[in-house]
Amino acid sequence: MTWAVRGVVGVSLLLTSLAMSVPASAGEVDHVDPFIGTAPSNVPDPVPGGAMGDVFPGATVPFGAVQWSPDTPGAENDTGYTFADDRIEGFSMVHYSGAGCPNNELLRVMPSLGANDRPALFSHDDESASPGRYAVTLQNGIGVELGATERAGIGRFTFPASRRSSITLDAFHRNAPFLFFAPARVERVDDRTIRGMVLGGSFCTTPTAFRMYFHAEFDRPFEVASFNPFGTARLEFDTTTDPDVVMKVGLSWVRTANAAENVASEVPGWDLAAVQADAERKWEELLGRVRVAGGSEEQRRVFYTALYHAMLHPNVYSDVNGEYTGFDGRVHSTESGQTHYANFSGWDIYRSQVQLLSVLVPERAEDILRTLVEDARHCGGGFAKWTTFNVETSVMIGDPGALMVANMDAFGAGGIDPAETIEIMERSAYNPRTRCGWLRLRPGLPLYMSQGFTPSLPRALAEGRLAFLWMWLLDIGDVSATMEYAMADAAIAAYAGRHGAPALAADLRHRATSWEEVYDPSVAHVRPRLLDGSFAPGFDPADNYGFTEGNAAQYTWMVSQAYGALVERLGGPAAAAARLDALFEEVNAGLSEPHFYIGNEPLHSAPWAFVWAGAPHGTQEAVRRIINEAFNDSPGGLPGNDDLGATSAWLVWAGLGMYPVVPGEDVLVLNTPLFPEAVVEVPGRGAIRITTGGGPPATYIETATLDGVPHPRAWLRFSDLAAGATVDYTTGPEPAAWGSDPALAPPSLPLRATLGG
Repeated sequence: MTWAVRGVVGVSLLLTSLAMSVPASAGEVDHVDPFIGTAPSNVPDPVPGGAMGDVFPGATVPFGAVQWSPDTPGAENDTGYTFADDRIEGFSMVHYSGAGCPNNELLRVMPSLGANDRPALFSHDDESASPGRYAVTLQNGIGVELGATERAGIGRFTFPASRRSSITLDAFHRNAPFLFFAPARVERVDDRTIRGMVLGGSFCTTPTAFRMYFHAEFDRPFEVASFNPFGTARLEFDTTTDPDVVMKVGLSWVRTANAAENVASEVPGWDLAAVQADAERKWEELLGRVRVAGGSEEQRRVFYTALYHAMLHPNVYSDVNGEYTGFDGRVHSTESGQTHYANFSGWDIYRSQVQLLSVLVPERAEDILRTLVEDARHCGGGFAKWTTFNVETSVMIGDPGALMVANMDAFGAGGIDPAETIEIMERSAYNPRTRCGWLRLRPGLPLYMSQGFTPSLPRALAEGRLAFLWMWLLDIGDVSATMEYAMADAAIAAYAGRHGAPALAADLRHRATSWEEVYDPSVAHVRPRLLDGSFAPGFDPADNYGFTEGNAAQYTWMVSQAYGALVERLGGPAAAAARLDALFEEVNAGLSEPHFYIGNEPLHSAPWAFVWAGAPHGTQEAVRRIINEAFNDSPGGLPGNDDLGATSAWLVWAGLGMYPVVPGEDVLVLNTPLFPEAVVEVPGRGAIRITTGGGPPATYIETATLDGVPHPRAWLRFSDLAAGATVDYTTGPEPAAWGSDPALAPPSLPLRATLGG
């Protein structure tokens, strides 16, 4: 069943002797279904909030600050919308796509008849969504149509004939719980204008808060039916002769005057259709930078919806006048022509989403990099980890900001000062007091530097209610922290090596082998080590003890900076390939099985580890299975919460036949593409064409050429493609020897012994 409104797709594919020629515009926006990911997937024992995609179907533009979308009462973790619901509570202006914690739903707007503003029944038969548009007719007869710009939204509410048609603005709905006595604010300006302030925050129950300001205008006068200056206002309209009430809202995180300026600049009139059409044009331009030919309609829908989801975050945060509120609480201004961004799900997106943005939207990637550096200046000296607007939540682990910056740099994004960037990276890698926000950036760093690993709490403490307090007091981490710090060190070393800091690069390359300190050869897995250096008693590869959202079987493969060394540790290529075969007995196993889990990020690079084990055919088979078994175009078609585009970016890379595996490097390890032809074409750059000879690609790669020259390696660098290139494959139904020569394996940090330590 098709859930989203889609236009008629007219695509003419011209076959040549080598491949299909992809049309200049194939109506890519028509393949996007915003409802994919709004229902639970089939994953057993997911991470908290990870059964479904946790995405929203509402109106937004690429990277826009406004996501005007319906809220339903049964949404997982209370994050917005779930497809199983038949009631809508309201239409909020701000949402995250795929976050696994209660969040946002800020400034809720609810139309009603009279004072009856309770949740309204609706049917999916009366609902539609596509990029930049959302519409629904509620069962009480009220129609809702929404559109958005970067900093504003416009909605048309069509009422039955009534003298008491109402719209309620609720600014208090998602007030930060611990700031209950610091309420939101609503103010009547005149009989067409409302403005005010929302207090949001407490993401993942953290003691964090921020202010969001709004300015709302209506195309006709209203009567105030009820008013609470600390958060709500119900406005009444006479719709006996004209059923439509149009509302437009500007948002700002600086002041209400800026919100008014934002909406005046971006929505100067009352033409909803024009705003929606402009949003669709923006989406078509970006989605059209990746054009595919062939494949099934379901495959194209899954692919382009993933590309759409991958370009929802981070979000425009500075106002049209360039102002934004920094992490220091002060108002700053961007330089002319620049945009400041917010909302970075660092632990998730550093693995592939930021690299995808560097490739596809380089004009935004430079400002995103500048944002990360500027935020480090304002938030305590370190790169941010998981931010929501101008606050650092400090949820999740590691040093993901350093990884984001190093990875984006590797894929061509620039615009920042390498000397200042290295200073920030070095501070986070060596100074235990470095922070961004309210907590230390790298908990357990002193022990990591002195012992080579972050010790785990004894099981009894780790599984107790006060585990976080004990970890904070003892300044320790767990196995996952060791793995994350080692990966961040590798990325910083790569960045330092490219930008003139060879001594720093050499030291951190050595430290990036610290994963070996938690690897136990007696069980051939990473496992928890205690403060005294001993491995924790008892071992089960599926046990979550000592790991953050994973287990030993899964985290053993979170060492993509050193897959070659891990293959050696596991006993060589044959033994490593056998272990990978066992890992991929399931492709979305959840937390409690010793198998692959695509619905969470730590294992995202593992399918490409086969290449270091001399078995590229294993990668080709595993990636194809994951795409076919874990993704589909139903509402439950995302295998886990999307984490602001992280899982969707994985699907885009995999569909193109490559993945950015090595932290801090531009290494792309190859797999069989999903489509007979794909063309990546970004303004100002040469086209990257990926083909499989014109027919549907079989599972396995038999040969490959790069610009017509035989390419025997199962990897390449983005620098090989950046100026424009053609990668041609021949594929077949049986595994082939292509790319299996150990001498042609991708780069890897060696075992520590070879580095002299």
